[in-house]
Amino acid sequence: MISIIIPFYNTEKYIEQCIISIIHQTYEDFEAIFINDGSTDNSVKIVEEYIKKDRRLVLYNSDCKGAGNARNYGISKALGEYIICLDSDDFFEKELLEKMINRIQIDCAEICVCNADRYHQDTGIYENDGYKYLDYEDFSTNKINPVKRRDDVLKIVSMVCWNKLIQRKFLIKNEIKFQDIKVCEDNIYSIKAVVKAETVSLLDEILIHHRVSHGGNLMMSFYDNTKSVIEAIRYVQNEILLTNEAYRWAYAVMRWYTNVIDSFFIEYKKRKDDSFVKTLKNSGILVSLNQNLNMLFDKKNEFYLEDFIDLTLEVERLKKVLDNNNYTNDFDLTLREYEKISYSSLLEEIPFDDSGKTIALFGKGKHTEGLLNIYNELFGNINAKIVYLVSEDKMLGNKKIINIEKIKGRKIDLIVISSFIYRNEMLDELQIIKNEIPVLDIYNKWLKGDLFSKFSK
Repeated sequence: MISIIIPFYNTEKYIEQCIISIIHQTYEDFEAIFINDGSTDNSVKIVEEYIKKDRRLVLYNSDCKGAGNARNYGISKALGEYIICLDSDDFFEKELLEKMINRIQIDCAEICVCNADRYHQDTGIYENDGYKYLDYEDFSTNKINPVKRRDDVLKIVSMVCWNKLIQRKFLIKNEIKFQDIKVCEDNIYSIKAVVKAETVSLLDEILIHHRVSHGGNLMMSFYDNTKSVIEAIRYVQNEILLTNEAYRWAYAVMRWYTNVIDSFFIEYKKRKDDSFVKTLKNSGILVSLNQNLNMLFDKKNEFYLEDFIDLTLEVERLKKVLDNNNYTNDFDLTLREYEKISYSSLLEEIPFDDSGKTIALFGKGKHTEGLLNIYNELFGNINAKIVYLVSEDKMLGNKKIINIEKIKGRKIDLIVISSFIYRNEMLDELQIIKNEIPVLDIYNKWLKGDLFSKFSK
C-alpha cells in the first residue's frame, strides 16, 4: 500500500482538483492522509465530503504550524509500505502511483523519482521546458547508485519532496524527517534521503503538475524567508559535512550550497536590498562552513582524488560568488594550496628533465586545465613543452590545442592521459597513433579505488 501525505491550509480553491487526481488513480491500493493545519476556509468541508464517498481518504486536524511538521505528523499515521507527499494545490496524473510503484519494485530501490511540470494558475499553461525536476540526459538506464553518481546526483534529482516515492521503512531506519522551518524543509528531507539511498529509480515522465503563480509568486515566498533558508543550510552543513561519510557528498552538497547563496545574491541585487548580506553575516554560517571544510581537508586521505579536486574547485566557486558580490570573505582556507598538492603529486609521475622533451597532456576538462596551470606554476623553468590535446583545434591561453589525428609527424616524446572522466574514450582514440609514442596514464592507480593517501601536510 502507498500512503499519500497531503497537508493543507486554506486551499479551498484548489484542493478538490488535488483530491480528484488521487481518487482516480489506476493503482487503487493507497491511503490519502489529509492534515488540516488550522484552515479557516472551506477546505476541511471539501475534504470531509469526499471522505464520505471514499474510505481510502483520512482527515486529521492538527495545529502543526507548518508543512514540514504536518508531513511528519502524516507519516507517523501512515500504514503504507511507501510514502509520497503531495501539496494540496498540486495534482497527479492518473497513472502516477501505478508507474512509480512498478518502477521502484522492479529496481528494488528505496526511492523513485518522476518528472513534473509547472501549471500556471493565471494562464492555464503547463510549462515543462524550463526548470527540470528530473535532469538526467541518459535514460537508457532507469536507476542510479547515488554513491557512484555522487558528483551530480543532487543535480539529477531535484530537492522537492512531492515527486519522490520512498520506502517508509527506509525513512524510519535513517530517521529522515522534515525540519520545522518555513521553506526548504523538503530540500533537507530530499537531500538526506538521496544520500542515504543505495538505489534511486528514475522515471522520466511528467506525472505531477505543480501549481504556481496563485496568490503571488511562490519564489518570492522562498526569497522572503531568508532565515529559514539559512537554517536549512546550517542543518545540511551539520548533518552531512560533519558525518563519517562526508567525503562522499561534500562536493554535491557544496554545489547545492553555492547555488542557493548565489540565487539569493542575484534576487536581492535586483531588489536593491542589502538585507540578505546582513542576514548572512549575522548568521555565522560561512564561518562554521569554513571550520567544517577545514576539518574535511584535514581528512583528505579519505577522499578519492577526483572528489577532492572537485570539492576544492566548488569551494573556489563559492568564494568567487562572495567576491563578486563584495562580501567580505569569511574563508581562511588556502584552497589553491590544496589543489596544488593534489595536482603536483600527479605531475611527479611525469619525467620532467632538462632535455627539451615535448610532453602532450591529453585531456578535455578541468583536471587537465588544473594540471596545466600547476605545471606552469611549479615547472615553468623546466625545458619541456606541454601540448594540450582535445578533439578540435583552438587555443587555451597561449597553449596550442591540437586534434589527436594531427599528432602524427610531430615530435612528441610522451603523451600523458590527463583526463579522469574521459579516460576510456581517450585510450581508444590513442589507437590512431598505433603505439608510436609512449603513453603515461597518471590516473590509473586511483581508478582501482585506491584512496588518495599520498597527501601529507
